[in-house]
Amino acid sequence: MKKTIACIIARTNSTRLKKKVLINIKNKMLIEHIINKLKKARNIDEIYLCTSIDPDDEILLKIAEKNKIKSYAGSRDVIVDRMLNVAKIENATDLVRVTGDNIYCDEIFIDKMIELHNKYNADYTRTAKLPIGVTAEIFSVNGLKNMYNNIDPKQSEYLTYYVFFRKNNLKILVLIPPKMFQKPFYSLTVDTPEDLERTLFIVDNIDNPKSIYLDDIIALHERNPIPFLEVDKNLVIKFPDNMKKSYSDYLIELEEKYKNCIIVELEEDFYEKNKIK
Repeated sequence: MKKTIACIIARTNSTRLKKKVLINIKNKMLIEHIINKLKKARNIDEIYLCTSIDPDDEILLKIAEKNKIKSYAGSRDVIVDRMLNVAKIENATDLVRVTGDNIYCDEIFIDKMIELHNKYNADYTRTAKLPIGVTAEIFSVNGLKNMYNNIDPKQSEYLTYYVFFRKNNLKILVLIPPKMFQKPFYSLTVDTPEDLERTLFIVDNIDNPKSIYLDDIIALHERNPIPFLEVDKNLVIKFPDNMKKSYSDYLIELEEKYKNCIIVELEEDFYEKNKIK
């Protein structure tokens, strides 16, 4: 029997935007917006807020309790440890990883990912070409254990890189979204003051800020440009072993890696069909 647990990976030690997960956005903390998005996903069996044993992170355990989800406090640095320990507690078969700055993680894509992840019995599933901060990742527990044994656990923040760029035996599934959602140079994550300005602009200009979907954000940008939405294609990003490359080069290399994966192209109308009315 399949059991899928969502793990929100969050701490309060952010540096560029202090305690970003606790920032108030429309009368809810950023982390609470993520919790509410995941609660709408039909294919998730349980949600965990996965934080650390650091005393500063205890507040996140209280937030989880307040929002009626489960929580786990574990390793300060090794994200995979936290996820695998949650899997052991729940006897889970699969884990959805959502980072604590992805306020617009998308329940519609997540549900479809879980559905197809199970159908193809994949070890790893992601949706390509979505804006930064929208997609989640799904790991089979066995696949994640396999990775754990072949990487430096303290670099587990680079899981996506290890999946595609290090030799492994994972069965990888990649979903291709409808064209209107293919915005890889948009960013909707919250990591800097500029990101926060963008997020506040969105919630102030969407008709129903309690239920914001990705197509709403794209439509808003077309009629009223969203500040700081587009990423510099030459943005330098860091990888393990002190390696750096531009974001555009990284995306080109990912496209090549996708050729070795199972590819599923989603129908153009799938998103609208699955929106909760």
